[in-house]
Amino acid sequence: MKRFFYFFLILVVMGSLLVGCASDAPAEPGNGADPGSEPAVDPIVLSAVGFLPQDNLMSRLFFELDANLQEMTDGKISIQWFGGPEAIPGFEQPDAVANGVVDIAMVSGAYFKDQEPVMSGLNMTPFSPTEEREKGVFDFFAEKTKNVGLHLLMRGDYQVNTYFWSVDKYDSPRDMQGKSFRSDPRVNMVLRDLGLDPVIIDMTDVYPALERGVVVGGSHPTIIVTPMGLHEMYNYVYEPAFMGSATIIIMNANTYDQIPEELRQAFNDAVLKTEQEYLEHTFVEEYNKFMDPFLDDGGEIITWTGEDADWYIETAHKALWDEMMELDSEATQELMELFGVDF
Repeated sequence: MKRFFYFFLILVVMGSLLVGCASDAPAEPGNGADPGSEPAVDPIVLSAVGFLPQDNLMSRLFFELDANLQEMTDGKISIQWFGGPEAIPGFEQPDAVANGVVDIAMVSGAYFKDQEPVMSGLNMTPFSPTEEREKGVFDFFAEKTKNVGLHLLMRGDYQVNTYFWSVDKYDSPRDMQGKSFRSDPRVNMVLRDLGLDPVIIDMTDVYPALERGVVVGGSHPTIIVTPMGLHEMYNYVYEPAFMGSATIIIMNANTYDQIPEELRQAFNDAVLKTEQEYLEHTFVEEYNKFMDPFLDDGGEIITWTGEDADWYIETAHKALWDEMMELDSEATQELMELFGVDF
């Protein structure tokens, strides 16, 4: 069934690109063309998928990028959205990009945990996307992405923080010890080291698990909680956040290399403009509104301070760094130096 799906998707993508991606074979001038003029370059249409649905705030990034690309390349490059996880499951999207089924995808850096475990370290970046480029962080992750046969195009989010949420109130992070909290492979070691009872549950099953008391809390970014209705079940959220998000936009390396030289700079400029204007401003402003439904329903923000906060953050970060160090000590040490941290 999966082979049939991919075969069908390839036919759809190829059909949409017949007028687009043959940029290495420019159209010949017609009989009335000026013999001295440059041959026309066929429009390039890049197919894209994401691990979140189209209506999610993070998926809007593709449409902002598309608008900038069309404006800055005079319509010579555009993006066509082919769907979220309903089109290609999130964990399969990196392979789909590498194999040329689609050109671009929004994925989590944690998806590369087996091949390049340090990619999940983006969860703890202290920098904005612009600062990551200035300080060599982007180049570091671009090289790791290249190692798995892909081109790193840009970051996929900014200031998307992961918090603990719960049904009952905990005045100290130590009060959560022994409690069953929803977990996933990205953060399992964090919950374990904090003394919680981590229960791995698919996001679509968290709501009924809370209803039945299978778990009494979980760790999620706000951008997941509100769209999935979990704010109706949770009564408390805890600050500070213990990590961010490692979402990135990846591109088929051959597709990127085949962008004509005369369009390459405009393409890269459109990517930078999208990062700096959308991600660092519009996206953050919209994302901050995701807490409103929780607060409007009577939810409460609990802020841990002092020794409690220090212990909680240090324990969580050490768990994350220790796992990466165990899997790839050299790359992890290099990333820690770039981030200016030491555990």
